Amino acid sequence: GVVHYYMTDMENTLKYLKMSAEITEEIGDLQVLKKAYMNIGAIHLYRKEHDKALEYYQKGIDISEKLNDLNDITIAHHNMANVFDDLGQFEKAESYYIKALRFHEKFDNKRGIALEYVNLGKLTFNQKRVAKSIDYYDQAISLAVKGGFRNIVSNAYAGKAEVYAETKQYKKAFDNLMQHLVQKDTLLNEENSKAVAELRTKYETVEKEKAL
Repeated sequence: GVVHYYMTDMENTLKYLKMSAEITEEIGDLQVLKKAYMNIGAIHLYRKEHDKALEYYQKGIDISEKLNDLNDITIAHHNMANVFDDLGQFEKAESYYIKALRFHEKFDNKRGIALEYVNLGKLTFNQKRVAKSIDYYDQAISLAVKGGFRNIVSNAYAGKAEVYAETKQYKKAFDNLMQHLVQKDTLLNEENSKAVAELRTKYETVEKEKAL
């Protein structure tokens, strides 16, 4: 299934994932089965087969609740929110994003909380709830700055810029766009520095091996 996924052959990806799920059902390995259901749900969402995606995500939630696996319950709620968001059913999507947010709060997973705030910012913007959207983005930025999650900070500023541009608040849109670009450039520089450091380490290792 995974091989076909990387070949972008979703038909056979589903075929083999479902065969795997059938075998796992017979074995009764719930840990593996819930992962299988989540993956099948994801492929159905990719194919815009929303009813099937919801069906398999719900199966994943049911098993995760039996196992009291809070992490996978969180992931499943987030995935369900994505399906409803894709369907334009924004109220249901919001309720599932908030469920995922509450579970992240139980784990004190600040990165997860910040990400859900970004998702809620996008969602409420689609609902034309401008003030609420800005509030969610601001909460994401506050948490992400403290946690050093620069990519989330960048995405939140980009989201705010879009909200302000849509509402013709162009000065605020420009300021937030600049913040987004500053964060993006810093990220790029950090990634380039890391890549250079890794190459230098590899080069020095090879040179030492040659000397030996």
